[in-house]
Amino acid sequence: MDATRANRRRMLAVVGGSVASSVAFASCLDDGQQSEENDEGTAENTEPAGSNVTADDGMEDATDGENEKRATEGNDEGSTDAIEEIDEEFVDRTGEETVEIETREGTGDEPAFVFDPAFVRVDEGSVVEWVNTDGVFHTATSSDSIDDRSGGEEFDETIASEGETFEWEATEAGVQPYYCSPHAGFMYGALEIV
Repeated sequence: MDATRANRRRMLAVVGGSVASSVAFASCLDDGQQSEENDEGTAENTEPAGSNVTADDGMEDATDGENEKRATEGNDEGSTDAIEEIDEEFVDRTGEETVEIETREGTGDEPAFVFDPAFVRVDEGSVVEWVNTDGVFHTATSSDSIDDRSGGEEFDETIASEGETFEWEATEAGVQPYYCSPHAGFMYGALEIV
């Protein structure tokens, strides 16, 4: 059996176990313990605390060989209004009007492609400029969470060829995660706007 099939089976086992556990727990609750229903008549949260099992739990990332070590926390709606806890060192670029982030090929233990720098602290009002320096098709796409690389509600721009750029003004304090859509598994970062 090849490694891909084994990883798929492991992922299905983890996801299946999570669903089964949630269903079993929900069926054990009596009417007094069940979560209150919202206006649509569906339960808001029947999952026990601490059971946030994902398909990635205990599995190594097939792209960079390291388990993700980033933790996040948000408010009840999952909004980025809450400051996100990210276990990375941010490069301090406060005091700069324009902050440049380059796309480049990874070196050494890095993944195939990276944003450089990926995690950057900038001033509110600074302009962040993503520059394609490797000639590979990339995007700069916003996300609500560093772990949930989907969205693009704030920005989603293609920087497809060498020398192409995208500029975005950091107008609101907080954390703005971002990623490259074609390389989302390993090419991502965040802006800490102060």
